[in-house]
Amino acid sequence: MQMGGNLSELRLGSATVLATMSGYAYDRAVTDPLEGVLRDAWHLYRASAGRMLLIAGAIYGPTAGLIALITVNRGSAAWCDAVVGAATFVLIAVVAARPPGSSGSDAPTPIRLATAVVRAAPAAAVLAAVWLVILASIPILKFWDFLVAIPALYLMFMWLLAVPVVIIEDLPVPAGVRRSWRLIHGHGSEVLWALAKAYGISILVMLIPINVISRPAMPVVLHRMIPAIVGGVGYGPFVAIALTLMYYRLAAARSAAELDARSEPSAGPEAAPAG
Repeated sequence: MQMGGNLSELRLGSATVLATMSGYAYDRAVTDPLEGVLRDAWHLYRASAGRMLLIAGAIYGPTAGLIALITVNRGSAAWCDAVVGAATFVLIAVVAARPPGSSGSDAPTPIRLATAVVRAAPAAAVLAAVWLVILASIPILKFWDFLVAIPALYLMFMWLLAVPVVIIEDLPVPAGVRRSWRLIHGHGSEVLWALAKAYGISILVMLIPINVISRPAMPVVLHRMIPAIVGGVGYGPFVAIALTLMYYRLAAARSAAELDARSEPSAGPEAAPAG
């Protein structure tokens, strides 16, 4: 896989790159289109670290201010989490609209940031609604909450790429969630493994701020602000880049599979034996 010449190209044996989509090259011989996706996301992050940190700072700076305001006014941690979630959505929208490291004739066409946010807001609202259903089921169903939580988590997993899909492909939300489902279907284990590794990285990133806020004398406002700032500015761009890269790779894999299916000759009737 490669984007704008900045990413490593994956090959298997003597196979060559046969399909290209928006600057990401896909090798049909590679069975796992997400192989090395986090590594390549990290390369993109490093290559555009200045721009990414500036964008993340512009988003999570006001977010930290809102968290402080909510905390001072005795607001709940749930409201703070909602603010952080909204900031994360905006960051993902920005990266999907203008992915870093793209150049050349095959690079994605930049999308206006306001347009990207407007396109993706309904998709983000759908994911947020599913998450709220999970949270609401816990106190109501208690030990039986898994009956709701497990299907809801599965929906969130299959709709994971809905935000970049509706931004990049300019689809309405129903079509966007269906498209996300189709892209992930058949690659669920690879997506799950990539998410598990990303979660492990996030734990390592947050070890220091968690250690800081665990001190008893730490004010509540800082207890809520520090993880949001460190996680949002330091780790948020990496997550946004990884999700966008996952979309392009799975879309390229799906495009190649559909092209192969169309190009396969249909089996005709057997020739009649000569008389």
